[in-house]
Amino acid sequence: MWYGKRMTENKLPEDTHLAYVISHEAWYWSALPGRQPEVGVMASAKGTGGGVAWEFYIVEYDFSGSNPIKLGMFNEAFAAFEQIPEFFSALVAEKISSLEEVVALLRRIGAVDETDRTAPYTERGPAASALDTATAVIRHHPAGIRDEDDARALAASVLKELRDWASEQGADR
Repeated sequence: MWYGKRMTENKLPEDTHLAYVISHEAWYWSALPGRQPEVGVMASAKGTGGGVAWEFYIVEYDFSGSNPIKLGMFNEAFAAFEQIPEFFSALVAEKISSLEEVVALLRRIGAVDETDRTAPYTERGPAASALDTATAVIRHHPAGIRDEDDARALAASVLKELRDWASEQGADR
């Protein structure tokens, strides 16, 4: 068992730290329709230029009263097996079976919660603008762009195309 012990075998890439995002607690969650509750685990470079060295997600499914969790990762994240072996060992040893237990484990081993729970402030007030929301959706989508500036540029382009299309259709917005 882990009794408040921090990771001792931490082998993360230079200028990164172990972090997690509880997606279903984030301010942009409602803009991601059809998603299941999930926790993203990453070697984060937030605060040192942004981005991640790798990331994977643990998703909770609702199967008629049963809520199993599933770990999913792309091959770029396979390095995590060597870089955070204590995390994976604890999943087995402690029979982790819920997102709450995953988050508790991550906290115990010193991971940083990087969940964006508050919408960014805009000139119209605390509500997120369409551009802020689209940027967040692009950055946090499993196939999305992690760099904030690149995600914002793509979001602005998509929103412009949508406005142009709506204008061609005779819509107000």
